[in-house]
Amino acid sequence: MLPKQRRTGLFSATQTNRLEDLMRAGLRNPVRVVISEQVDSHSPTRGPPGGLRTPAALQNFYAIVDPEVKFSTLIRFLLAHSNDKILCFLATCACVDYFARLVRKFLPKNRAKSVYALHRKLRKKRTAIFNAFRNQSAGVLICTDVMARGVDIPQVSWVLQCDPPTSANAFVHRCGRTARCGAEGRALLFLAPNEVAYVNFLEINQKVQLTELLPKELDEMCAPALDGHLTPDAVTSRFRTLCKHDRYFYSLQ
Repeated sequence: MLPKQRRTGLFSATQTNRLEDLMRAGLRNPVRVVISEQVDSHSPTRGPPGGLRTPAALQNFYAIVDPEVKFSTLIRFLLAHSNDKILCFLATCACVDYFARLVRKFLPKNRAKSVYALHRKLRKKRTAIFNAFRNQSAGVLICTDVMARGVDIPQVSWVLQCDPPTSANAFVHRCGRTARCGAEGRALLFLAPNEVAYVNFLEINQKVQLTELLPKELDEMCAPALDGHLTPDAVTSRFRTLCKHDRYFYSLQ
């Protein structure tokens, strides 16, 4: 059924110069078409030659956050950006299930309905969850790296990385979910004090430079802890209460 002059097309947002090896190995009379935007040679977001690049319109931040206050900081951040579309990356499927359920408990009911969880083990539900979030004008998708590449979600305002990926390439792919097609976007990486070397790791491996958010600057991006309601101690106390009364959290103790 295929014509004798069959043409094969490969379309990707993440092609590198290594594609030349594939072209020489299996294609006859290949043509490579590259569509790109002009990037200032002094731009801090340039990637290594032949490698991946973070979008030119991306603002890339990191913040040093103590583990004991990371969750309360996340909740305050989500409350302050209730009109934004946010991707929140975690390391494992179990973390996604756990924290998605926990985040819903700490957000107002109208916001909790727009919190989605997605990872590779949700095969039967994955498409429905993806489409539901994609069609939202605002919401939070808590996910693993299954969402780091090969997907297009419009109008993502923020990419949060609560857990840094082990691969420098994965970091770039995660950030690439925002600031697409020339639009502006922002990415924020949470690091524990003992993980600060990851910033240099990214700069060496991907030539990606991150801007540090000082504690005061990060605090200004988050909702205020009114009446102590969102302080780390208050969040911890509420979580302990959940563990006593919610079967899901109780079973994980």
